[in-house]
Amino acid sequence: MTRRIGFFACGAALALAMCSCSAQTERDRMIAEAVAAREAEARATEAAGREIAEGLKIRAEAMKRWSAAAAGVTVKGPDGAPIDFAWTDRDKFPHPSLKGGSAGAYGAFAGVLLAFLRSGDNFEFLAKNKLFKAELHYVPLDGKVSKWTFADLAEQLSQPGAPGTHDEATRKALKEFADKMKSPPKA
Repeated sequence: MTRRIGFFACGAALALAMCSCSAQTERDRMIAEAVAAREAEARATEAAGREIAEGLKIRAEAMKRWSAAAAGVTVKGPDGAPIDFAWTDRDKFPHPSLKGGSAGAYGAFAGVLLAFLRSGDNFEFLAKNKLFKAELHYVPLDGKVSKWTFADLAEQLSQPGAPGTHDEATRKALKEFADKMKSPPKA
């Protein structure tokens, strides 16, 4: 009888040891999965940070190129003071409705948009960086955000009867760019 109890105790001890080994293995697997998940999350966060930094760099370059096209272009504001179309704050795209909203402001803006699209490799830059439909916005202090895209602006300002004092040649040229933006070249 003692022998049976000994075998039973030995078997129970072996089963307990195997059970705790199995539990230890499961625990180790769970820890390894948690560590792997944390590492993957860290890599994703780092990649997202690089993507955001690259996006800000591209936006800054677009602002610089826009402001070069807008250099020296001014219109009289509602109070008679000159208003320019420089894009100096990424949250304040210089849309003509925010520059007095006059026909002269829209006309000058259409000219700046056309000069921007024609200058150097700006059109290719926009295509390469998928900026034709990127949001251009103005965030005033009251928080009511206004939004546009280069494609929408070119299309709107190319239409007969669109606001602005720009001429038919500017409208036609903007229409050509608007059409190209609908079917951009493959980058």
